[in-house]
Amino acid sequence: MLSITESAPYLVYLAPPLVGAFIGYLTNRVAIRMLFRPLKTWRIGRLKIPMTPGVIPSKRHQLADNIGEMVGEHLLTSDEISNSLQREAFQEHLQNLIESSVASTMKKDLGSLKTIIPPTYRTYFDIAVKTTSYQIKERLHTYLRGDDVSRILEEAVESWIDMVLASRIDNLVPADQQGLLTARLIDAFIQMVHNPATETQLASRISEEIISFTGEGGTCADLLPENIREAILEAVRDQTPRLLKQAARLLEDPEVKNRLVEALIEAIEEFVETLGPMSNMVKGFLKRELLDQKIKEYLDDKQEGISSFFQDHYIEIRVRAALGERLDSVLAAPLSDILRIEQTEELDTISELIAQKFLGLLDAHKTRQMLGRFLQAYFTQITAGGEQATGKTIEKIIGAEHYGDFRVRLRELLVGAFYSPETTRFVDRIVDDLSEQLVNKPIGRLDHLIPKGVAGALCTSLREMTTRLLISEVPGIVKSLNIRKIVTDRIDSFDLLRLEQLLLSIMAEQFKYINLFGALLGFIIGCANLLFMIGAGR
Repeated sequence: MLSITESAPYLVYLAPPLVGAFIGYLTNRVAIRMLFRPLKTWRIGRLKIPMTPGVIPSKRHQLADNIGEMVGEHLLTSDEISNSLQREAFQEHLQNLIESSVASTMKKDLGSLKTIIPPTYRTYFDIAVKTTSYQIKERLHTYLRGDDVSRILEEAVESWIDMVLASRIDNLVPADQQGLLTARLIDAFIQMVHNPATETQLASRISEEIISFTGEGGTCADLLPENIREAILEAVRDQTPRLLKQAARLLEDPEVKNRLVEALIEAIEEFVETLGPMSNMVKGFLKRELLDQKIKEYLDDKQEGISSFFQDHYIEIRVRAALGERLDSVLAAPLSDILRIEQTEELDTISELIAQKFLGLLDAHKTRQMLGRFLQAYFTQITAGGEQATGKTIEKIIGAEHYGDFRVRLRELLVGAFYSPETTRFVDRIVDDLSEQLVNKPIGRLDHLIPKGVAGALCTSLREMTTRLLISEVPGIVKSLNIRKIVTDRIDSFDLLRLEQLLLSIMAEQFKYINLFGALLGFIIGCANLLFMIGAGR
């Protein structure tokens, strides 16, 4: 091994390249270090030391602005983002994301729409449901009132009327229900009879007729047909023997006999009073007790004779004639003399009584049976045993001259019913009920309702819609985000030491090669200097 003295000639030749390499390495390292340090300005007294602070601390705001401009204006542009959104990798990722979300949602057992909505937004949801329901009802009513629906409705109603009127009556009212129909008609009639308004109207009508009839001097004979009058007269005459027998029995009744005796005594006393001065003398002989005793004894002794008297044929003829004459005089007398109606209250009372009796007669069981038989027979007659068309039956009931008007009125009635307020309210109730059911009905699992193919197509459609939405909105989003300002503010707010570490971590490898390049460059300069020194020495 050579000593320092022996190696000195060689060190002279090695020193310039080695020193140049060291200086080049150290210079680059110091220069890189001066990019970040010092962090603050250094001063000697009031004199500022040049190149303090470092380049990056002194130019950090400009650096942040330049980086923000580069990123916002040249790197993350709306065109670049739009192109990235349309790349296959992003589309596949978006498709998988949508399919995963849709699949997880479809497997959930969902409740009603109202339970899905968060409680915070329930009020808004209820308002939206009511608003939607109202709009549906308004549009539906507008559509139903349109000319097209009106024309279709009239054609449908006309066709339905033709079909019903052309069908057999027994198809409309089967034979086993005709009796029920008759009973229902009678019940409806009886309900009308029991209506207080019916009784009031009937009583009012009877009162008007009575006033009119009595004012014209009408008699009972005018009210009754001649055959009815003869039948009444004959019935009264036929009852004459029974009346006479009843009169004979009445005389056997002690109470009746006492009243008869009292009447005879009063008659005798009244006669005695007419005798004038002799009345006192006669009263002395004819005491009231004596008269009572003698008359009763006479009636008891002559009881059989009296009964025979009432059963005598001559008496019967005379009584029959008297009753006939009396009945004729009653029937021929003005009704106003018989009723003797002097006040409106009496007339109203009589009219109400007649109305009650008449309506009560209609409600009688036998009357109902008679009406039932009549309606059944009439129905069978006009329907030809149920084989006749419904239209023909109606034509027989109302007449051929009114049948055309009946069809027109029926069509107008049915069409009018469709446009009536009741139908409008009915449609509103249907829409409200459907809305309520739709909102409150549990949805369940969507994968049980939606086929797999439809779900796949739905995911694809959602991906395409999302992509189109993102692409169309990217320019506005990028502009509203102001990426340049975000990057600038973010870099400008970084701590200098953290920024130094960030840049060093990114460019550590490059800085190392820069230092080595400085050493290499210094070595080459040292070699050149050595060659220059050798050349100058010669």
